[in-house]
Amino acid sequence: MSQPTLVLAGGGHTHALLLRRLIRHPLPNVRVILVSDHAMAPYTGMLPGLIAGHYEFAEMHIDLPRLCQRAGVVFHQGRVTGLDPNARQLFLADQPALSYDLISINTGATPTADISGADRFVLGVKPVSGLYQRWSKHLETLVQNPPAEPQHWGVVGAGAGGVELVLAMAHRIRQLSPNAPRVHWHLLYRGPSILPGYPKRLKRKAEHALAQARIQCHPDFNLQSIAEDHLTAADGTRIPMQHTILCTPVTAPQWPQTSGLATANGGFIAVNEYLQSTSHPTLFAVGDVAEMVTDPRPKAGVYAVRQARYLSDNVRRSLAGQPLRPMHLQRQFLSLLALGGKTAVGRRGPFTFSGAWVWYWKNWIDRDFMRLFK
Repeated sequence: MSQPTLVLAGGGHTHALLLRRLIRHPLPNVRVILVSDHAMAPYTGMLPGLIAGHYEFAEMHIDLPRLCQRAGVVFHQGRVTGLDPNARQLFLADQPALSYDLISINTGATPTADISGADRFVLGVKPVSGLYQRWSKHLETLVQNPPAEPQHWGVVGAGAGGVELVLAMAHRIRQLSPNAPRVHWHLLYRGPSILPGYPKRLKRKAEHALAQARIQCHPDFNLQSIAEDHLTAADGTRIPMQHTILCTPVTAPQWPQTSGLATANGGFIAVNEYLQSTSHPTLFAVGDVAEMVTDPRPKAGVYAVRQARYLSDNVRRSLAGQPLRPMHLQRQFLSLLALGGKTAVGRRGPFTFSGAWVWYWKNWIDRDFMRLFK
């Protein structure tokens, strides 16, 4: 009997945790291949701290080849471009296709790029390595060759990621040139307020942090186009802007829709309560690329992390021909937002809390997660 092949497409949080489980509990007589376009996988929870200067680049990245080696898994570097779920083949850019018996998809989603000029005048949040390199270059230029006139930098999107990012960037620049502020910061968003879905008390804490950092908020700003030196809203409002960072909700990649997989909510891979494709039982999908149709949840890292043990269990059961077990994710979870410096705000259920101790708590949680892979 030939050895079955399990392909893990993508190096997201769920697959990284699955690899860690394989170190302790290998899959006997199964060939496992991890495919990722990057050898170093970022832990996004520490991204604001990296931008703010609290962490080094290596501290928030998981070494996937090393993790695979410890787990007895083949690491294959490549970018996923498509899939034939009937022929069980995964297509990669400029490489031969990979055949599989069972596959799990954890490739993430795609940043929104349907805004005119976004492909030319935007600093994208993903990939993190690209964001960090370009951000570091901007900082170096700002310090070594300060502009004669103040510049305008802005973050588009006021969800948790956008608020954390603009506060982190403003904090870092104040550290580098506290006596000569050369940057006016802007936070632009479609709705009437920041952090939709968060309680009012937490919003007020974040609004206070934005005001202290002198970040100008632009509610109800429906971005239509991006030019080299300004942004334009759908109502014609124009705001000067030299650097723009998009932190808007992600969209689904194109290839799941063209592959014949069942999709939901705009093209994300539709999965059931077992994290299994609703159309192809030999395929699992987790993280942002998946849409849990039986129990929809926001695209949040906390859910990707908690999917890991269910994915691990059901992959084993699927390979063994056993019945799968349904996933049960709790509704309430701890949410912590960094506010630029070493202070943070958080919530759990109806409770909201803030202060330096919350940042140190978040720092401990994030570092504890990364210690799993060291």
